[in-house]
Parts: sequence; C-alpha cells; structure tokens
Amino acid sequence: MERVRSLRWLFPLAVLLPILLVAVSGYDGMEFNGDAYRYYESATNLVNGWHSGGAIVTGFWPLGYPLIAALFMLIAGIGFPAAQAVSFATAFLVLLFIGKLHRKEYSVVAPELFAGSALLAVSGYWLRYSTTIMSDMAAVCWSLGAIYFIRRWSDTYAWRFLVIAAFFTAFSIATRYVSGLVLLPLSYCVIRYSTTARLRAFRLFGLFGCVLLFFLPQLPFSLRMPEASVQHPWLSQWSFLNFLAADRTTIDGHLQVSWPNLLYYTLAPFRWSELTPVGGLLALVGCWQRFRHGFSRTDALMGIWYVGVWLFLCGIPIQNPRFALPMYVPIAWMMIAGLMALRPLLTRKAGIAVIPIYIGIAGWLGLHKWAGFVGEKDRMLSEARYFDQRIPLQARILSWDYFEAFHIYLPARKVSTIHGLNRQQLQELLDREGELYLLFDEARLARAWAGLEPALAYQDLLLRNPSELLERQGRYSLRRCTATGRSGAPNSLPSPD
Repeated sequence: MERVRSLRWLFPLAVLLPILLVAVSGYDGMEFNGDAYRYYESATNLVNGWHSGGAIVTGFWPLGYPLIAALFMLIAGIGFPAAQAVSFATAFLVLLFIGKLHRKEYSVVAPELFAGSALLAVSGYWLRYSTTIMSDMAAVCWSLGAIYFIRRWSDTYAWRFLVIAAFFTAFSIATRYVSGLVLLPLSYCVIRYSTTARLRAFRLFGLFGCVLLFFLPQLPFSLRMPEASVQHPWLSQWSFLNFLAADRTTIDGHLQVSWPNLLYYTLAPFRWSELTPVGGLLALVGCWQRFRHGFSRTDALMGIWYVGVWLFLCGIPIQNPRFALPMYVPIAWMMIAGLMALRPLLTRKAGIAVIPIYIGIAGWLGLHKWAGFVGEKDRMLSEARYFDQRIPLQARILSWDYFEAFHIYLPARKVSTIHGLNRQQLQELLDREGELYLLFDEARLARAWAGLEPALAYQDLLLRNPSELLERQGRYSLRRCTATGRSGAPNSLPSPD
C-alpha cells in the first residue's frame, strides 16, 4: 500500500505540466482556427473599454472566457500570457474538483486518484486546451464545479449549494453555450433526491430560475448574436441522421468522413494520443465494478453528463475531437474506479511498476500530439512571414488559413478573410482596393466548397479579373489579382492542381 501511495507525486506533475511545456517551448497560446484570436480580441476589447470608459466591443462567442481573461490582464497586463493563464488555472481546478468529489464519495483520497488524474492531464487534447487561449477548458471546469456543488447539495439540501451550482452552470453556459448540457445531471439530482412532486417542482424552478438570473448579464449579447447560440448550425442542423451520415454540407464546406459521428465521438477520447485504449478498458472495468457494487451519486452525475454530451455530439453536422473534451472527465472518473478495482494486482511489486510506465507511455504519446499541434502553428506562422516578405507593404491580402496569422502577428498588414463574402462583395472589395493578393490552398478551397460560396466567389473573381501567379509554397498559391478596369482583360480560370 505504501508503494501505491507513492503515486502522490503524479498530481503536482499533472498540475505543473502545462506551465512547464509553455515555459520550455515558448508557445504563446494562439492557434489559427479563428476562435483563439476572437477570444483574445474580445478580452482585450473589454480591458480597453474599461480603461477608456468607452463602449465595449464584444466578439462572436459568449463573454465568460474573455471576461476572466480580461480580469487576468488587469493584473498581469494585456498579452498572451494573461489569457493563457486562464487555461492553466481552470485545468488545475478540474483536477481539484475531481479530487474533492473523490474524497466526498470515499472519505479518503485513494492513491488511484493521482494516477487517473495524471492520465487525464497528459492526454493530447487535454494538454492542448490546458495551454491554448480557448474557452474549452474553462467551460469543462465550470460544468464540473456545478456537478460538485449539486453533489454537496444532495447531502444537506442546503439552498446555498443549489444556488452556487446554478452560478457555475450559468457561467459555464456563458463560456460555451453547449455547456448547458450540464443541466441534465443537475436536474436528475434535484428530481432524484426530492421526496415529493411538489418539492421537486419547487427546487427545479429554483435551480433554473437562479441559472437564468446569473445568465442575465450575458443574455443581451446572446440575443444580439443568435447565430452563435440558438441559430448556430449545431442546433439548426442537428439530426439523428448525422449519427450515421458519411457525407454532409456544413458551415465549413463539404464534409466527407471515414467514420460516422456515432463511432467517431465514441472512440475519439480513446485514441492512443488521448486517454488511450487501455484507459478505455480501465473505464469499462470501473463501470463493471460500480455496476456490481452499486453506483455512487457522483457516478450517476458523471454518467448522465457523459451520455448527454455524447448524444448531442453524435447529432451535430461537424466532427472535431476537441468537442469531446467534456467527456474526458467522466471517463477519467471511471478510469480511477477501474484502477481501484484492480488494486489487489497493482499493490504487488510488479503491478505498481506498471502504473508509472503506462503513464509515461501515455504521456509521451500525448506530448507528441501536443508538439505536433504547436509545430503546425509555428509552420503556418513561418509561412505567413515568408509570404509577407513577397507582398508590397500597402497591399490588401485576401486569405483564409492565414488570416489570423497576419492579423495577430503582422498587425500592420491589411488582411481580409474570404469567409462570408459572396461574389458581389468580393468584386466590390477588389474594385475598391485596385488589386488583391490572394493566398489560398486552391485545391482545398475548390474541393471543400465545390458549388458553394466562397469557392464560387473566388472562381468568379479570377474569371472576371486578370490575375498572375506569383509563387507556390507547398499547398499554397500566391496570386496578384487586378481590377479589370486597371489592367488588361480577364484571364481564364487557373487550375487549382
């Protein structure tokens, strides 16, 4: 047993790992998918608005994450590290909430908690969103906080815990709207542990009323931007058909998938770079052990949270392993239960050696995944700077993949994204500027957006106006497109190959 207790060193390692990675690599927390930049810009707008006393310009997504990032910036100054620290802090709080729930159920801190927490902390996407300026980790943190306080409420029925759980729920929704799914386990807990129908209705009304009350500061911004919430394609295009569909059209273009959503989101957390197939087996052992001996209250809350998120993701029109991040916590919870069930084997001399070795292998795979992500971001930034040297300083650049790279790291540049522009708007932009420098992966643009904007707008622009291929770098082409009235006649449409 003392050998198993020696696993306690894994917890501080799990907490400090994201900070150590950033300190060693110099990674600044940005990624070129649009969202990271929007969150950072929204946070800086909040700070500038507070300092100037002027109007506060909000972004596309809800204000929960930018608000916390802005508060960190008021302390540490505007910059990437302050916003990045939100992900550090919330990743730590997730592990802390798991530990507190574990102690709540078992009255002691079992050594297996540290091994399970470490396996969670070293998984690839967990590391990524522990170090990135994104809302994912914060949303998971606030949702888990809501589960922790509703679990405390189920012991004492004290209204203060119900109100605190409602606050965490509202803040998680104001961080990522999809976090509203945490209301499923909370509602179950209120219904399950209320003795009469009248008491259930009263407590549910209190829970949802408090959630709405705490959400009110965000509500005007959400109503002003319905396309980010109630009109978002996740809801408007949600369908049971997406569970098994292999081909669909989304806001990101045509999507052809190898695996349907049902399998994709079931298996995404168990990739070798994530919680690993072995982690999946440990979770199954934990489920079986709990089934035989009875599920605890936290087991039920975690299970309902997992199933709710999983069912919702299976019906959305998009595939991204990042969306499965909230499912990692219930899986890790059951992995801890599986390790506890295997304690008789793990307390042997050979068995205890297996745990650090397994965590080391899983950690190496997770770090490899994280390093690949950071390397891709660095590659794109290097290529953006390469193209920057080949474009006149006053020219307008039109791109997609490189929009954030120029906007963040080369702010003096005039850069526009083609996303959201139709043919008329794109032609008007060219007529206004006189010439545009087009930087695109043309093959991908034609393939992903075949028959749709913005591919049609791009093709129409090149057909109606003369263009010159300046350079190809990897998959990307750099073209100069001149308004028809300024130079010669239009060219024929170039091949994207």
